Amino acid sequence: MIGTPGIIRPNVYVIWRTVSGSLSIGTLIFLTGAIVQCEQQHSTSLFHHVHIADQALFLTDLLAFFRMEPTIRSKPNALRAPRPYLAWIRNSVMSLSAIRGLRA
Repeated sequence: MIGTPGIIRPNVYVIWRTVSGSLSIGTLIFLTGAIVQCEQQHSTSLFHHVHIADQALFLTDLLAFFRMEPTIRSKPNALRAPRPYLAWIRNSVMSLSAIRGLRA
């Protein structure tokens, strides 16, 4: 996520110092590995922050869905639904009521 310059510049600097004799080969290997791991940890951290932000967007959509009220109503003289469906609807409404109670 830092980008190519964020990886290449420190590595070029370390290689230049090694070629000029200021650093040993062991230090070169150590610093190069540290730079790569630092970039990987930074990328992972940003990925987790973006994932949390995405989930927050879905949470607001879910809460908006629970606030919705039905716009279609039964007519006063409509046919009644069969008993098994009524039991299922009652259980569903009870479940939603429990969820809404937890949210309050």
